[in-house]
Amino acid sequence: FEGLFWIILFFFMIFGTSCSKDPLPVETPPPAEAETIITDLNNMEIPFWGRIETIDFEGDRFPEFIFEIVPVGDAINQLDKFCYNVKSTRFTSLPVNEMNEVPHVSHGVQIPLTDFKGYEWWPGNEITLVRKVVSQNGSSWWEGNWKDKEKKYLPFQVLRNDGIYAGWLEISTNTLAEKTIIHRAGISKKPNTAVKAGL
Repeated sequence: FEGLFWIILFFFMIFGTSCSKDPLPVETPPPAEAETIITDLNNMEIPFWGRIETIDFEGDRFPEFIFEIVPVGDAINQLDKFCYNVKSTRFTSLPVNEMNEVPHVSHGVQIPLTDFKGYEWWPGNEITLVRKVVSQNGSSWWEGNWKDKEKKYLPFQVLRNDGIYAGWLEISTNTLAEKTIIHRAGISKKPNTAVKAGL
């Protein structure tokens, strides 16, 4: 009887163990993030009309970005507009909405590789961050969704032979001082991976 007891106990242990095991939950890995190459732009300002500033990540004399102030006359409304613009080249995309605006995101926000929140990635754009409007009587005001932003981030993508590189520009605008400043740029070390805005 002792041998039979141990056989029955063994079967109960096997049965109980097999019934009590729950399948382990499958964890979905978070999206991969790339390390970021940071470029200190030494608080580069968009220069006065007639001059440009550029950002050339690869040093090949084909800049990814061109910054300038573009004057635009509005004869119908008798206004002069001074547009603080960023241009992207044909291999550099900016996220643009229906109003032809680019977003300003906060520190730590992930730069997606796909379209997001009403913005679509488009290469070869010229976008006005802010503009100063001056009327014929001398009064003036500022427009644009980047008006008076302190160290916000403009997402971008660069297309290279091995894939898409996500990145950001850290920008401030100060309408009182009439300045738009580009502090830093960050771009992923690896293609087709997300990065977070900021250091």
